[in-house]
Amino acid sequence: MMFGIKVFVDGVVEAHTAWLLDEYYDQPGYFGVKSFSDHDKLVEFAKLANEHNMNVHCHTVGDGAIEFALDALSEAQIATGNMGQRNAFAHLQIVAPEDIKRMSEYNVIAVVPPLWTPKEEPQYKLELEYLGPDRDDNCYPIKSFIDEGAIITFHSDYPVSPVMSMPQSIYAAVKRKHTLRECEPRNLKESIGVMDALKAMTINTAYQFGQEDHLGSLEIGKVANMVVYDTDFLNDDIEKIPDAKLISTIVDGEVVFSNNA
Repeated sequence: MMFGIKVFVDGVVEAHTAWLLDEYYDQPGYFGVKSFSDHDKLVEFAKLANEHNMNVHCHTVGDGAIEFALDALSEAQIATGNMGQRNAFAHLQIVAPEDIKRMSEYNVIAVVPPLWTPKEEPQYKLELEYLGPDRDDNCYPIKSFIDEGAIITFHSDYPVSPVMSMPQSIYAAVKRKHTLRECEPRNLKESIGVMDALKAMTINTAYQFGQEDHLGSLEIGKVANMVVYDTDFLNDDIEKIPDAKLISTIVDGEVVFSNNA
């Protein structure tokens, strides 16, 4: 198994702490907070992680944080010769197109949050005010990563974000909204298909942690870890997915939860 080390590179847009390449819309001359901005230290950090078969998991919300982290991690990969190191960037609210491409080139996994994509209050009002309409309309790319050949996984951000629902995450990845609360879709051009959403929560996640030979798909020889729902995610109507009911949970081949109702 591949373990990871987390680095907080910036904060979040709604607190004015995400690190942006361009100034905040409501605060000219202000670019956010650089929670970690020592390039050389992050390079050495990534090299050390590589020596111990670990990945570097970066909290990166703004495009400034993403550019900085990519510069450092790519330098480390070139130095070590390990271009396949499975580093990961989480959240990815505002990403420059050239850095989406670079993330694919350096095998940086895009850990994206489908449940955060909609226009949902009160966060959306703040994001729109702080980012301006152009940047806000292009928040939370997902499809663009796939188009460039990058690997995506979904995250829960638990316990900061207490809700993690597989059916709702699949629905949100496709529709760019959920049914948990009233909200509208945002940035529909970044919608993906159900199969890509399922991969993001199964085989891609196993790959992120170096477990793709043991977990992440139903194959002979792999560990029997799975959940069973009453809905066919690939063939049923997309509008049925948010209401999918969990039938059972199986861990190491043993049923640990069963809903007989």
